[in-house]
Amino acid sequence: MSEYQYVEFRAIDRPLDDEQLEFMQQQSSRAKVSRWEFTNEYHYSGFRGDVDEMLRRGYDVYLHFANFGIRKLMFRLPELPCDRKTLKTLETQYLLKWKQDATGSAGILTVQPDGDGGEWDYLADPASLLDRIAPVREMLIRGDTRPLYLFWLATCDDEERIEPTVPAGLNQFNDPLAAIAEFYEIPSALIDAAAMNSPPLPDTDDANNADNLVRQWLARQNKVELLELAEKLLLGDGTERHILLTEIRRSSDQPAWPVSKPSRTFGQLHHASAETERLDREAEASAKQAEREKELKTIAANPQQLIRLIDTCVATKSREGYREAAAHLQQFAAALGIEKAREEAVRLQKKHPRYSALKLELKSAGFDG
Repeated sequence: MSEYQYVEFRAIDRPLDDEQLEFMQQQSSRAKVSRWEFTNEYHYSGFRGDVDEMLRRGYDVYLHFANFGIRKLMFRLPELPCDRKTLKTLETQYLLKWKQDATGSAGILTVQPDGDGGEWDYLADPASLLDRIAPVREMLIRGDTRPLYLFWLATCDDEERIEPTVPAGLNQFNDPLAAIAEFYEIPSALIDAAAMNSPPLPDTDDANNADNLVRQWLARQNKVELLELAEKLLLGDGTERHILLTEIRRSSDQPAWPVSKPSRTFGQLHHASAETERLDREAEASAKQAEREKELKTIAANPQQLIRLIDTCVATKSREGYREAAAHLQQFAAALGIEKAREEAVRLQKKHPRYSALKLELKSAGFDG
């Protein structure tokens, strides 16, 4: 397979102004650049633009996919999406990191697990996946820590490392979360194992619910402050809203998203996920066996129905039909015994003595007359 790379930036809060757009156009002579998007594909070489600066100057989300092992996401955020203590449990120097601006509270969250082309499945349409992933930025700004936990699952490479706080609703996925799991190929059994310690999602009237934190904050503002706020939101852009949500979350003494205390290592989670997969395989095998036994009982109760089906297959006078007839005859043997099945095989050969291909298929299936 030849080398392939795809890069894309998205503006979420607002379109780029003229000065920002001019800067983006200087980053690549081949890219498709607009006030909302920047995209390029490479079959040799790669993107040499200043990714961090492009995120600081207008774009909000970045995706880089390469078929030789790169799956990178970057989010421009108005503030660290969790407390510093939680950040320490999440961060890995090169795989998951938060880079705060030199001034102010804004920064860039980067997620890039180790991998190579042999470990990842081929991703046919990274652009459509970014459509689904982009709303994760809004989730992070609103205080939802589920994406952070999934990023940790995707990037952790130390079995002894203790998990971060486990967010509520980890077993209740929306499409952006499902897209993260798909992009980073996080096994569903691993997510299920992690979700065993996940609190339930808060009710809509829960005092810790993110929406209620907003309502409580609004109730504390006076009329003048509310008028100023309305003017900012109506005349501004998405940046104002996100800055405000960040301020509300920071001002509250309640967590915007319920969590439970960490208690397991990454290795323990993998062990639990392996056990879950084993139980799932056993349950699937048991269900298949029960279904097979039911089918065999049905055949034993009414063998003529299967005999008619075998005759219908033979009547096609095709190799495929003969192969199907032989397979049905094996079912017949499982339900009624090998001797009765051989009697049917003899009946078929006597009825169709010139069908040499039928004889070969019956012999291959263990009915050699």
